[in-house]
Amino acid sequence: MLVRQLTRQLTTSLNTALSGVAEAITRVLIDLSPTSNGFYSLGSDFAPSGDYTLECDILQDGGLGSSNSVLFGNASASTTYIGTLSNGTIRFRVNSGTTGISIPAPFLNSTKLIKFKAVSVSDVVTLSLSGTIIATFTETRKPVIGVIGNYNLPSTFAVWGGILSNPRMLDDVTPASSLEFKLDQLTANTETNNGVTLTYQNIGTANTIRDTYELSADGTQLISDLRTIDIA
Repeated sequence: MLVRQLTRQLTTSLNTALSGVAEAITRVLIDLSPTSNGFYSLGSDFAPSGDYTLECDILQDGGLGSSNSVLFGNASASTTYIGTLSNGTIRFRVNSGTTGISIPAPFLNSTKLIKFKAVSVSDVVTLSLSGTIIATFTETRKPVIGVIGNYNLPSTFAVWGGILSNPRMLDDVTPASSLEFKLDQLTANTETNNGVTLTYQNIGTANTIRDTYELSADGTQLISDLRTIDIA
């Protein structure tokens, strides 16, 4: 019975691959660019107890590095932020008064959603963009994140200028403290995960800001009412 079931699954997968039919992927995308100080705030800070993973899909107007923009930040102090600088680098600063780490991005692309990931294992942090490692360094301090797409000062940083989707803040030591948000509300301004409420701050609901996109499995957008977006 198990062999017959496995054979059927393999045959179905092979037939699907040979037919060239790709199952559509549908996602709500929210563009922070047209909003006035639009960002997301957490009802409770994310503060990992040890190893952690931070990740999200990003697209920045004009490509990464077109402005100083924040992905993850601290709501009450300017000590933690992860974002991109106008000179084309990615800045990683954690609970510190020092300059932090700046790394040149390996590629700039304004037509693809790029997966940003920061993984800390035993205080060794690895940053990557769509699977390409851009930096590895040691950082013993842990981030305290209260906002997404913004943070508290300095004013030289702006809210995220583009699309920020599917943020995940994973506590790899204490999984129960992990937070994942789809950012998929077309009209509502809150969503809740793991008992923590995320609030959409100053984000309009017009379809020039929030809209549903249907993407094929190979990353080609099937509708193009707002912009052309691929999944890198």
